Amino acid sequence: ATGDVAELGCGYGTFTLPLARRIGGNVHTFDIDQEMVVTTLRRAHEAGIPNVRAELRDVLAHGFGLSRGACDAALL
Repeated sequence: ATGDVAELGCGYGTFTLPLARRIGGNVHTFDIDQEMVVTTLRRAHEAGIPNVRAELRDVLAHGFGLSRGACDAALL
């Protein structure tokens, strides 16, 4: 089973939510637009998907903030 996954750019959660339903870990998703983060978290909550961790973050400037090897996969 797939553990945690890092996603660059959650947008509206279009790929985030289906991914979160299919993995055993958390989806750590990041976006530079606060509205996208809020929308993705709202949609995950409304759908009863508890394993979405969305964060406002410029990963190009500050990295993902996850330790090396923390995730099994990445979604770009």
